[in-house]
Amino acid sequence: MLRDTIIQNLVDSGLDWKGPWDSSACYVVNDLVENDGNVYICRIDHCSTPDTEPGVGIDWNIYWDLFIEGTSGTSGTSGTGGTSGTSGSSGQTGTSGSSGSSGSSGTSGSSGAAGAAGTSGSSGTSGSSGLSGTSGSSGESGTSGSSGVAGTSGSSGSSGSSGTSGIDGTSGTSGLNPGIYLDSTSGDVYFYDASRGKNLGIAIVQQDAGRDHPTVTDQFLRGEADTPTNLNGFVLPWNATLVSMSMSENLNTQTWTAEVRKNGGGVAQDSLTITNQYSNYSDNNNVDFNAGDRIMIYCNGSSIDYPYVSLFFRRRF
Repeated sequence: MLRDTIIQNLVDSGLDWKGPWDSSACYVVNDLVENDGNVYICRIDHCSTPDTEPGVGIDWNIYWDLFIEGTSGTSGTSGTGGTSGTSGSSGQTGTSGSSGSSGSSGTSGSSGAAGAAGTSGSSGTSGSSGLSGTSGSSGESGTSGSSGVAGTSGSSGSSGSSGTSGIDGTSGTSGLNPGIYLDSTSGDVYFYDASRGKNLGIAIVQQDAGRDHPTVTDQFLRGEADTPTNLNGFVLPWNATLVSMSMSENLNTQTWTAEVRKNGGGVAQDSLTITNQYSNYSDNNNVDFNAGDRIMIYCNGSSIDYPYVSLFFRRRF
């Protein structure tokens, strides 16, 4: 055939004829293969995959160029159909066999042994201790009492008797503002907060609440044990004043308000708002709560991304 003559001439000129394309072979540049009647020449060294099948795979033209396009041969003439054989006669139907008896039920398998218990998780690291409060300064000393009046001089000759000693002066009162004091009943240290006009404890008590979710909408945030603060909120053990708040979220394109509520009520006692920022805080809060109040933190906003709020209280004396 003319195509075979052309291929032989090409092989003689330095190309390498590999015959039909092989799905498990590797090819190098200038290899010639045949696939679906066409001849292809390799343009990149590679090993065969379904994606590199010449003319078929989705990446074939990266690895092959069409070299010779084959023409379809003429169809052969159809052979004449053979004559049909005569049908054989049907055999007689056999009688049905009797039904077998049912087998007995198998015994139940024994229960598998229980799996071993998993190992306990490691304990979390302890938090660092808070800073100690500074010692209170001593009150001013009281003024000394005035000296007693001198005795009268005796007549010339014998000496006069000595005058009586003067009465000691009373002790001065402790300073009140500013000052740091010790509560004699509880042993707690407190000071007078002039900006808020009340005696407050040195120590800060912090309450945290948040929600580990990207679409929080109008709901109470959760504290310890992932319980909503309206169901199991932090309960104050003594009278306290909210002095500061902070809040944060995972985006800086949202607006929402953290509301501080108490005892199941729907009225915000104090609040703080974020507007298109990651976090916000306030340090001039001055809201009183009483011992036994349950503190609740409410997220007032739509689809808030991981909201988190911290409240800071001082004991009130």
